[in-house]
Amino acid sequence: MWSRWLKRSGLALAIVCLVGCATVGERSKGPTDTPDHHYAAGQIFLGQEKYNSALAEFERAEALHPNYAPAFEGLALAQLGLRNQSRAEEAADTAKEIDSAYAPGYVASGRVQAAKGNLREAIRDFTHALDINP
Repeated sequence: MWSRWLKRSGLALAIVCLVGCATVGERSKGPTDTPDHHYAAGQIFLGQEKYNSALAEFERAEALHPNYAPAFEGLALAQLGLRNQSRAEEAADTAKEIDSAYAPGYVASGRVQAAKGNLREAIRDFTHALDINP
């Protein structure tokens, strides 16, 4: 009887874990806990050169919506401000992969490439951004 209960409990726990893992992003904790709000707050921190605070806001936006291209654009710029060029490049590439029509993702990528000294790639990204949004 005890082993039967353990098997059922284990099965129930496995189902709960699988259902929990299938969620798209974290749940919002209130009306201002949205990807858009955290992206806007991150942009303000970027303007103030508070890169760690900006990074936290963009990470929260990404946690709430893992396919939110603006979050990755912001992550790229915050990482660039923190001089983490490889992470900045990864984030910019992810923004472009998520939404190839999102011009700011290409602008962020261009800024990363310029910081790395890859001027041809930077010009390519900036030109692509202008093609998307003249």
